[in-house]
Amino acid sequence: MRLFNILILLFVLSAFAIGVSLSEGDRSIVDSAVNNVSLSIENLTLISPSESKIPNIEGFFLVLEKYIKFIGAFALETLRAGIYFGQDNPEYFEPSFIMGIVKLIIWLVIIGLLIKPIGYVVIFMIMLAIYIKDRFKVRKENKEKANKPSRRRNQDLNSTEVIKNE
Repeated sequence: MRLFNILILLFVLSAFAIGVSLSEGDRSIVDSAVNNVSLSIENLTLISPSESKIPNIEGFFLVLEKYIKFIGAFALETLRAGIYFGQDNPEYFEPSFIMGIVKLIIWLVIIGLLIKPIGYVVIFMIMLAIYIKDRFKVRKENKEKANKPSRRRNQDLNSTEVIKNE
């Protein structure tokens, strides 16, 4: 797993933990807090420099502004869903369950780090097998050449037979 994926997973787990720590009657507080933050993200505007020599800088800033709004809305709605899930299912956040999740994350990180080196070892083994196969093929061809009489040698043998016949 990449570091960014682990950070997203920790973000969601922390949202679940917030939900577990809140009591059932605090949903209105959570909703109002998330709505206030989402309003501030929706009102975000980026101002592009007017005397820039970079072509289409206004379009770039417009795309960047929409991306920031998208990521902000995504994070807030994920936070809201995590808090609600944590409030509805507090049994998932017992210490034994959290330790199981942490162990799973550690195993996924270790496997993710080992995938590339294992792939390199497999590629090396394939290349080594191809090299050995080619070496045996060349060796077999050289052996067949050594056992097979050459054309010139046959011509020399035929010429000595002609001389003997005369």
